[in-house]
Amino acid sequence: MFKKIVPIGILLVVLSMGYFADKNLASAVSSTSSINQENTIILCSDGIDNDSNGKIDLDDKNCADFTPLILIGTRVVNNNGGTATQKDFNLSISHGNGNFLTSFQGGTSTLLTLRSGNFSATSSFSGKYTATYGSGCSGNLILDSYGECLIVFNDILNAKRDQFFGSKNTSFGNPSYSPSNQSVKIGSFNLSVSSLENIEVSNITIKTSSEVNTSIGNNLKIQNLKIKINGNTWGKTVPTVSKNTAYSFSNSGVPYIISAGTTITFDVYVEILNGSTITQFNSPISFIGSSAVGQVSRLKEILEDLNLVDISKNNPVLGQDVTVVSVGALNAAIDASIPTEQQLILGSTGVTLAQFKFSANNVEDIRVDSIRITASTSVGAPSTFSNLQFYDGTVAVGPKGTALVASSTRFFTSDFSFANSLIVPKNTTKTYTLKGDVTLYASSTNSHNKFYNFQINSADNSPNLIGDIKAYGVTYNIQLPVSATPTTLQANTQNALRTKLTPSMSTLGATSNRVRTSVDDIGTLTLSAAGAPADTGAEFKSVNFLFSGAAIPNSTTIYVALVDSNGSVATSTNIKTSIATSSGVVLTLSNPWLISKGFSTVFKVRVDSSNFANNPSSSDGLSWQLASTSAIVWATQGSSSVESLGLEKRIIPITNTVSYQ
Repeated sequence: MFKKIVPIGILLVVLSMGYFADKNLASAVSSTSSINQENTIILCSDGIDNDSNGKIDLDDKNCADFTPLILIGTRVVNNNGGTATQKDFNLSISHGNGNFLTSFQGGTSTLLTLRSGNFSATSSFSGKYTATYGSGCSGNLILDSYGECLIVFNDILNAKRDQFFGSKNTSFGNPSYSPSNQSVKIGSFNLSVSSLENIEVSNITIKTSSEVNTSIGNNLKIQNLKIKINGNTWGKTVPTVSKNTAYSFSNSGVPYIISAGTTITFDVYVEILNGSTITQFNSPISFIGSSAVGQVSRLKEILEDLNLVDISKNNPVLGQDVTVVSVGALNAAIDASIPTEQQLILGSTGVTLAQFKFSANNVEDIRVDSIRITASTSVGAPSTFSNLQFYDGTVAVGPKGTALVASSTRFFTSDFSFANSLIVPKNTTKTYTLKGDVTLYASSTNSHNKFYNFQINSADNSPNLIGDIKAYGVTYNIQLPVSATPTTLQANTQNALRTKLTPSMSTLGATSNRVRTSVDDIGTLTLSAAGAPADTGAEFKSVNFLFSGAAIPNSTTIYVALVDSNGSVATSTNIKTSIATSSGVVLTLSNPWLISKGFSTVFKVRVDSSNFANNPSSSDGLSWQLASTSAIVWATQGSSSVESLGLEKRIIPITNTVSYQ
């Protein structure tokens, strides 16, 4: 007789080859049982060898009718292109409180006899499938019981060809770099995920080519290899790089999650070392693999290229070509002649402050994107200048520089960023002039009589101005070193004053065949004072004329005087000709002569020429000259007792000449 069947799991399922469910196994199991002492559920579970045959309970064949039965079935659903069959899945049943493990190959249905106690069914398989276990696939087995377990396998995507892809980032072109470049991008790749689920990426593996090395030889010398995702370094940095070597990067066990249906880009960065060969390197970096799992399915993802072929060392994604180039070079120089030392009236506008020359070698055109100008001063000088502007000839170029900002007690800086870069064609020199405005005295009373030198990068006196001039090759777009000649590009000194005294001279009477006389007005000295509106004039204190010429008698005394517009002698002296010709004749006014702003004063220069030399058969010349910046001493109106100013260097010397019969 069949023992009574007690189902522990009833599940109606459709199999690929038939049905099982809701069927009493009585028709499939023999109904005949032996008549002996151990043939009841109680006797077969009491732990006693009742018939003394050396077998206890379920180990005794007489208790076989009471062994729990499980009908195991599998079903494979290939709705997404999968091709697996039931036999591709391995099944296991742990039973008897885990003391027994029964394993077998999947099929339509399999009837198993198990030990009583807890049990559970598991499965193993390869490929992208999920397993769903029926309610009868785990529980507690008792004697004389029967259960049914169905495991359904569903393919979750097109059999490994539609989930995780790697490719070259074509939006990043083939770059060109010069040697000694810090942290530059030499490769860029995409990781794409289908819309089925998020992907957890645990590592990324790239490989160097045979042309990559850190050591000597004709190769691409790189170091400090790393990858970045969204601009952030991901994983380690490899200091020393070898050729034909795979490097795997991971982020300390924390995966990078790529959302379903999206693409991320990872970039490869290195430092290119001096000594790298000047040539093109074909794909020095390739992408050869990535370990990842589905965030929901927890299935291992297989990385494929866009042709649905597995990415590996033998089928890499080749990266960008990298060219190491011999780039252009820029030299910066100062034009020391423009401007000469100047006196700048407070309130002046558009004054020339410096002139720089930029020269490109014959490799490529060069663009200058930014320049930092430094104004060096004496300690305590204010930032007297504003509206700094570069000019190409008479045409303003680029925006004005930023306001001068103190970088130390002696240096002020102004930055120029050119929206339209200054272009220096290869094998040529371009000259750019720096101009600016000078503040009014009323706005900065401490700006009077302060000295300034406009320059580039003199604060650190470095021969390489790459920090203060940012220049790039037009062809390769690589930042270039900028050499300087001389190493400090410093323009001539500018002196900011409230007013300025400017002299001029002319001759009076005949310039040749003059008649010698005791009262001989040989010329004029005109002094003009200029200043800003509402500012002040100048006080003339003294003048030094340097005399020369054959007319001056040797080792005698001559008379020299300044005569004012009223004909009065303002100052005079008798001086030996040896002094007049070596040190000059100094005429000092007893009281400074005020010259109001915007006005001029004219003095006659008078000499006693009656005893001048008269050399036979030749004209006897006489020259008088303002020979140095200290030839005229003057002061700002009201400050003559404490101030002694001179002339602009650029107007010196000023010379007049006459000759006698």
